[in-house]
Parts: sequence; structure tokens; C-alpha cells
Amino acid sequence: MILYHEKIGVRPTVLIVDDEHALCVATQMILERHGFAVRMTHDGASTLQIFPQIGDTVAVVLLDIGLPDMNGIVLFHELRRMRPEVPIVLCSGDDPAWLELQFEGVNHSGILPKPYRSRGLLAAIRAALPMDHSSTSV
Repeated sequence: MILYHEKIGVRPTVLIVDDEHALCVATQMILERHGFAVRMTHDGASTLQIFPQIGDTVAVVLLDIGLPDMNGIVLFHELRRMRPEVPIVLCSGDDPAWLELQFEGVNHSGILPKPYRSRGLLAAIRAALPMDHSSTSV
């Protein structure tokens, strides 16, 4: 199934924020194979630097909360401050219940436990997509 924006024929862009390079590349390959465009950053500082420039083109952020240079909770709130409506899927190798507690009362778009498989990744991204990105077979 290929996803695209029906009105203008544009593939939704996922911003992957994760310091694990091999995981980023594998995630990028999966997402691109299923019709997504992908941008990647590997730490909080580069994410905060590039997000003001590309944020309006991002349909979903896939955010690892265990970044080496910045607390993922802080980065989450910074991204929300810049673009409050952007869907953010949280991912972590930590216990999902602990993650839910850390983000209790915060409007996130889902939690994706690591390690994840293609099916779980795609389900999380599709569930987070805004309604104007339609799912269509091409």
C-alpha cells in the first residue's frame, strides 16, 4: 500500500529523530518502500536547528526519547512549541508503561517500543497521520 496526499499527489514526510544510525537507515528503507518521504536527524540539537525550516512539510515525527544530547521529553515539548499540531510518535527501548507515565497528560500520537518490526512501525505512522493524508493503493 502506497500512501500519498490525494489532493496534490505528495508523499507524506516522516522526520526520524534517532541516534542509532543502522535503525534510521532500516526505518527509512521501510517507510520509503511504503510511499513515505523521509528526513532524518540524529540528535536534539540538529532537530531543533532543522525543524523550523522543514517543520511545515513534516506529516509525522518519529522521536526516540533516548537521545544522547537532549532529553526526549524536552525535545518533544520544543517541537510542540514550534508546531503544536504535528503528530509525534514516541519510540524507546524503555518499558512502554514507564514511557506512558513520563508523557501522561501529554498529547502524543502513540508509543512505538523498540525494537520494532515493519508492521508495528507502519501501523504507528499510519495511525498518527493527519486525516488529509489518505491511504490509497497505487
